[in-house]
Amino acid sequence: MKSRNFDTFPQPEWNTSGSIALALESLRNAHDQSSSNKAYDRFLYAVGNDHAGTYYPIVLATLPELKQLHIGGGFWK
Repeated sequence: MKSRNFDTFPQPEWNTSGSIALALESLRNAHDQSSSNKAYDRFLYAVGNDHAGTYYPIVLATLPELKQLHIGGGFWK
């Protein structure tokens, strides 16, 4: 997967320079219900304010990675 410079996109002020990459990595590494829930929460927090239902333009930059995860991701039991 091509590395993207997520720092060029507007995103939540609480993000660090690696927040998006770490959130996507958490999604890739989810292996059970607990890790899946944590990855889900981490991703939503990294792309916006899930509680308020607001998202930053950074979410659009993550779509290619989410697509690849959807296509090539594994399943857990």
